[in-house]
Amino acid sequence: MGSFFLAPVKGAAAVMTGLGDISLGIFGYLSGGSSPGENRSWLWRIVRGIIRWRSLGATFFLWHRAHRLRLGLP
Repeated sequence: MGSFFLAPVKGAAAVMTGLGDISLGIFGYLSGGSSPGENRSWLWRIVRGIIRWRSLGATFFLWHRAHRLRLGLP
């Protein structure tokens, strides 16, 4: 217990954290509600899926990068 805590960040780490939060918001927005209607083109459905899952991956990457910057690691 107690392994999770919020840590203050500054500079580039704060920017990375903010971008990670934004990409998580994009993932949440595209995940909520119903999927695109059947009358939407298949290209739109594929692009939407790619954006959705890439934004989740970007979230974890940016948060990890911010963590490393906060610790002073390359």
